[in-house]
Amino acid sequence: MATVRVTENSKFTARALQKLQNLTGTNWLSFLDAVGRIESDSAYNAKPTGTHYGIYQQNDELLNYTNFYKSFGQILGVNTIEQFQSNPIAQEVAALMEFGGIPSKYVGQNFSSKYTATMKALEGKLTQEQINQLNGQTFTIIWDGDANSAQTFTINDASISGAAHLEE
Repeated sequence: MATVRVTENSKFTARALQKLQNLTGTNWLSFLDAVGRIESDSAYNAKPTGTHYGIYQQNDELLNYTNFYKSFGQILGVNTIEQFQSNPIAQEVAALMEFGGIPSKYVGQNFSSKYTATMKALEGKLTQEQINQLNGQTFTIIWDGDANSAQTFTINDASISGAAHLEE
């Protein structure tokens, strides 16, 4: 296991770390649970933060980019951001589209999920073999040089999407 030292003075990071206490797992469900805790205290009906709605604080721009309204939105009867905010199933489907990617053949439009975009950004920097070797590796981050703030994470598909989400 490697140790990475990061300097981070953000109040957001301290708040996020507190919300993530007792979160276990490194799979997609754990990842979405973490995003929901940080973005909205796990509330599907979370009041908008600016133009972002719901448990994962998504917005119209994203829902249009992924063709959500014209695909799964139609199936679920969700045509507006307000309908989206009151529909937990729609929010979960949109999160899977945003972070994990649903093949474009199902939504009638090409788009890059955050996972796909991150993997494309790594092209030319790491070989596929190097990426594969990193998959499943565990690292510890020590914030502000304080060993008591250490956090451990494992690189996997969900954590790659998480990294892309934090870059916004």
